[in-house]
Amino acid sequence: MNAMTIADDSVKYRVERGNDVYHILFTDEFRKDPKTNNVYGFPREIFQQSAPPGDEISVEFTVAGIDRTNILKEDDPDYDKLITRWKSITGNRSAGLGSNRVNSPSHAVGLATEHHLLTNGIVRYDESGRLEVVIRKKDTVPLSKEEKEEMRKKGFKTNGRIEQNIANKSIASFKCKVCGSEEYYFEGGCHSPKCKECSWTQGDCG
Repeated sequence: MNAMTIADDSVKYRVERGNDVYHILFTDEFRKDPKTNNVYGFPREIFQQSAPPGDEISVEFTVAGIDRTNILKEDDPDYDKLITRWKSITGNRSAGLGSNRVNSPSHAVGLATEHHLLTNGIVRYDESGRLEVVIRKKDTVPLSKEEKEEMRKKGFKTNGRIEQNIANKSIASFKCKVCGSEEYYFEGGCHSPKCKECSWTQGDCG
């Protein structure tokens, strides 16, 4: 009998592509950098559901979440490469414009994963607009039970019951080199953020 691992935190995302709705939930494990004692929420599992439940596409989307969980449980996931790979998958039913554009179910997962890891401080955009890993999982250690309890005593609250819509989110990790705006979006076929205010981008999107 295997012991059940209790998640330290969880966050839900809702991503829409036309009439398709994708629900993506991350459960996180708190780990700290022993050099700085900074604490990060590393995604440990990802649960994926789409509507309508039970049809072939929905089942495949759910199963893909199991495969991605196995990747996230590895000792040293390449988060930047995972995000780029998942966001690069384009289907034949892209929908939406600007920050609302979703090209495929995998693209939806890539967008949610990117937002989640940016928010948790695990990845960021460098000055040239490229995504990079800030802290690697293999360089951190799990929090002890006492440390987790201390965090909760200090007022930490899980936001696992809040379902976020990633469209039009402002991410502090992105800052336009031209106008300084922190709001961005992605155009179809482009894997680099584009400034929502002045359209500046790294330059590899045409």
